[in-house]
Order: sequence, then structure tokens, then C-alpha cells
Amino acid sequence: MPRQPFSKPEPNPQFAALEQEILALWKTHGTFAAQVRDGGKGEFVFYDGPPFATGTPHYGHLLAGTLKDIVPRYWAMIGYKVERRFGWDCHGLPVEMEIEKDLGLKSPTEVHAYGIGRYNEACRSIVLRYTGLWQQTVERMGRWVDFDNDYKTMDPSFMESVWWVFRSLWDKNLIYRGHKVMPYSWRLGTPLSNFEAGMDYRKVQDPSVTAAFAVKGGLSALGLGEGDAHLLAWTTTPWTLPSNMGLCVGPELTYVVARQSPDGPAYILAQSLAQGVLGDHEVLATRLGTQLVGLHYTPLFDCFADAASEGAFRVVADAYVSEDQTGIVHTAPAFGEDDHRVALHWGLPLRDPVDSEGKFTGDVASIASGQAVGLFVKDADKLLIRDLKDRGLLFRQATIDHDYPFCWRSGTPLIYKALPTWFVRVESVAPGSDARPLRERMVELNATTRWVPDYVGQKRFGNWLKDAPAGTNRKSSTGWRRPHGRRGWRRRQVLGAMAWRWAGGVCLNRAESDLTALKHGRILAGSWLAEGRVAARGDFAGGGCGADVLWSAYPPVGRMCFGVPIRLSASANLLS
Repeated sequence: MPRQPFSKPEPNPQFAALEQEILALWKTHGTFAAQVRDGGKGEFVFYDGPPFATGTPHYGHLLAGTLKDIVPRYWAMIGYKVERRFGWDCHGLPVEMEIEKDLGLKSPTEVHAYGIGRYNEACRSIVLRYTGLWQQTVERMGRWVDFDNDYKTMDPSFMESVWWVFRSLWDKNLIYRGHKVMPYSWRLGTPLSNFEAGMDYRKVQDPSVTAAFAVKGGLSALGLGEGDAHLLAWTTTPWTLPSNMGLCVGPELTYVVARQSPDGPAYILAQSLAQGVLGDHEVLATRLGTQLVGLHYTPLFDCFADAASEGAFRVVADAYVSEDQTGIVHTAPAFGEDDHRVALHWGLPLRDPVDSEGKFTGDVASIASGQAVGLFVKDADKLLIRDLKDRGLLFRQATIDHDYPFCWRSGTPLIYKALPTWFVRVESVAPGSDARPLRERMVELNATTRWVPDYVGQKRFGNWLKDAPAGTNRKSSTGWRRPHGRRGWRRRQVLGAMAWRWAGGVCLNRAESDLTALKHGRILAGSWLAEGRVAARGDFAGGGCGADVLWSAYPPVGRMCFGVPIRLSASANLLS
């Protein structure tokens, strides 16, 4: 009888005990460490997105972890060196939401009142809360990964690698500044991705308002004699009306100038919608949308009347406008993607009277005797509608039930808001460059990449590469900060690495010394950098995410991050 290569299995095996024996065997012989070697074929690089250690592992982690174990094992078995370092995501909203629950903080204002330094230290204290449980679970699964040589996104070396990428793009003149309208969580004080905005839609009831915008010159501006004329525009966001900068018509749509009674004002709206909006009416004239372009009107509110000198309060046209409601779209460039796009095309200015917590600022003090100032924008809808009604500018009011996006983390309604952000120039090349656009190169490389399943690369990711602008914006109290700022408060300086020196008001590079500037909050060696002002000079360490004066893109009202030392690539006089 031939010899059997394996012993006969036990009739009632204790699988859990057997697995523990195997784990003990691997540990005794250092099996995993012995496998991480060059078998003659070089290195296979495996990228593994790190989890947050503020929560415990769940089924999704275990499933993905199994796949992440299979692939490196295969490449190691056929002769490649495959390093596998476990990582921890220590920054961002999950950490902040956890600590804000613990501390009872409910808004960015409360975070700042608590103190950015204390807040960062509190976040730092919990980011690795469950690392022991994670290691126990992952190793119990049989996954081979290095926990002793792990990495953390709050490590200076990790953040420095991201800064190096940003600095490299900057040196190639591929970074530029602009605005982008994004889903914005006023509770968290940060924009969300479109994917995140789609995670929590809820059925809500909002006001449905048709407002009457008085045409300057009335009917005479249309060549129709004397009398008042109004453009009718509809919106479900009355709180955006103070920021109105234009009215948009469909260029190929037909509009009527009509009135409901011989002695009443004339209204301008899409011809196909006139009966439903006006009821019985007399048509004075018809016009194509292109013929209405350039008409000037009086804004509903005077808080931004000065914008008229910049080209505001006129009719523009765009093909996205359809025969819906009145066929005329109220355009607030600060609060809508299409609004912003149309404004850029036609040169309409942007006005934003809403702060980082979704509340009206003093810019709207002229409305309703200042009652809107400090109100959350959606809570101000009734006040604004009543003000329009009192002044005879409200044509129609109703309510509408529709699906509306909420922040999936905080459960609060989102708003869409234009935010200053930095973009990577992917759709064009730097001025004077003969290089190809990055987007073309990325699309080509994506076509050579094997995706599993393949439709993810061809459809979802491929379509994103073809269409998406590359923004870098995300506001967080505990994330890495873009390494840029202003030299001498005038010229921007971008950093590519870490550690400074401060000497007589001059920040020197590493070749000369090793001294840094500090972000908001944390004190080291008795020196401060508070609210963008140097309170003391001398040697101090910290860095990372300081105030606007030194190198943050935003004024010191946004959120900060863990401090790390930084290095300037050239000397910079910061006090001149």
C-alpha cells in the first residue's frame, strides 16, 4: 500500500484549537518575518488603506482583510519581497465626532471656545484606543501583517510624504486657487464629497417661493411702452435670495410678457408655463431667451447692492434652464453648482453672507431690521418670505415635499456652499509648458490597470477621471494641513519637508538651523503662535497647521491639526 503524505484527519477536529496551534507555530519560528524577503524577483508594493482605531473591527474589515492577505501571500510565494505594514488613520471627522460626543461639543464655535490645543490633545488621546483589539483580531484571522513597524497618519514622516507631493505639484505650476461649490456640513464645519452627500437623503418639507424681480425701466426696457414689469423666478431656498446675482433663462426657450389685468404689472416667464402660473392673462409680447439677456433688474434685498458695479443683477442664459416652474432660475453663485458655473461664464460676482456654521453674518443687517443676523439659514426662510410679502415682491408661496441630503455623520441638513480651495491643474497645463495635461496621462494609465471587477475601473473610476476636477479641500481639526502660506504676508511659500528655525524675525532653512513656528494651541518650550500673531520669540517646536499669517490658507477660524515640525526650502522673512 503506498505511503500516505498526510495523516488521516481527526473525526471531530477542534478547529479553533488547531488554529491557535498554527498561530503559535508561526510565532515561534518567525514565519511571517522569514517570508518577507527578496526571492529574486524584486519588490512588490502593496498599498493598504488604514482603518480608524477609534472603533472596533467589523465584518467589512474582516472581509477586506482576508483579500488583503491573499494578494501579498501570492506575490511573496512566487519570489517577490512584499512588505506589509499595518497603518492607522488618526485624522479627520471620525476622531473628531468621537471626541466631541465625549466632551459635549456641538459646533466649531464650541470647539474653539474649548481650545484648539486641548481639543487636539483630546483627539490624540483616543486615536489609538482600540489598537490592541485590532491586532488581536487581525492576527486571529491568520492575516500576515507587521504591527511592530506600523505607521500612523499623524506621524511627521507620513505627513511629510504628502507635503512632498503637494510641493512637487506646486513646483510644476500645477496648483491653483479657486472656488468650488460643495455639499457642506455646517455642524462639522467641513465640505463632504458628493458620495457622502448621497448617503443620507430624507423626505423634508421646504418652502416653494416665486419672487418678482422688478425690471429696471419696466416695460420701456422691452420696447413696450410704460408700466412696471417683473421677472418671475422660483426657488426652494429663500435663504439664498440675499445672495442673488443674476437671473438665468433658457436661450432657446420662448418667454411671454403678460399681465393678469389691464392696470396690473407685467410679468415675464416661459410661454408654456404662463397659464399655470398666471391663470387668465393678456400677452403683450413674446421673446426668445437670448433677447432677454442683458436686462437689468432691482435685487430683492439691498445688502449687496454694490455688486451692480461688478456686473450683477442682469439676465443671463444657459441651456441647463428648462421649462419648469417659471422657466427663469434665480442664480446665487455662492450656493449652487450650476449657479457658480453660469456666474463664471457670464462674469457675475459672488457674495456669501453665511459663516462656517451656516448662520447669516452681519452682511444681511439691512434685511428685516437685522433680525436675520445670527440665524441658521434655513431657520431664516420664514423671516425672508415675510419681508418679501410685506414689500409686494412675493408672487406665490407654497410648500414642497422632496428628498434632501443630510450629513450622514451629524444628522443635520447639508447646504451647498462655494468654498475657497486649491486645485490640481488636471484639465490643462501650466502656462508656457509643453507637457500634456495630467488628466490625459491618468486616463491612459488607468486603461493599463487591471481592476477587479473590471467595470469599476472602466466605469466608476474611469468616468471620475474623465470628468472630475481635482480639488484638495477638506477642513478638519485633526488632519494634515496643506504646506503653504505667505512669506512676508505677501508672497506664498510652499513647504516640502519639516523643521524650522526662528531667528530675529527670519525663518531659516534647515541648513542653517532647526527651529519652528507653532500652530494654534499647543505650547512647547514656552513659546506661542496664537491667532496668527507671534507672542514670543525663541526656540520652539510644533508646526503643522498654524495661523494664516504664517502659512495656512484660511484665517484662524477653521479647524487645526496635530502639530509637527516643518522645514522651509528657502529663508523667509515672516515679520516684514
